[in-house]
Amino acid sequence: HGQHPHATHHLAPLHPALSTDGTGARPGVVKRAPGRKRLFQLTDKQFTDLRAALANVVETGTAARAKIEGVVLAGKTGTAQSRKYGANGKELNFSWFVGFAPADDPKIVVAMMLEYVPFQGATTATLVSKIIGSYLKVTPKVDIVPY
Repeated sequence: HGQHPHATHHLAPLHPALSTDGTGARPGVVKRAPGRKRLFQLTDKQFTDLRAALANVVETGTAARAKIEGVVLAGKTGTAQSRKYGANGKELNFSWFVGFAPADDPKIVVAMMLEYVPFQGATTATLVSKIIGSYLKVTPKVDIVPY
């Protein structure tokens, strides 16, 4: 578990750069293509390996329930402890997922963080998957089942 609840805020600008050539734009909703600037420099092999690792998070890792049939979704789950507890005594978490798709030619990046929830990042990934699926006009086959 992480300790910093602001991870999504810091990762949201990073994932567009990871999904392209290292350039990224300020996150937001825009009607035109936003200006881009180089955030970091990696070799082609490093980009390929990193994107494959992020796709593996959804293919076989912590976000496996967020798969979109026919589309390779890539991303990263996260859970941060809140030190707050629900009525049942279970700790409430900060649950997040940042994902992009298709992994090999990204058209969309979505970052989501849910505060004080009784589940972890894998469940948040299923919500992001539904948003990405809607944008790409495909239907993810996911069940949103909190832990």
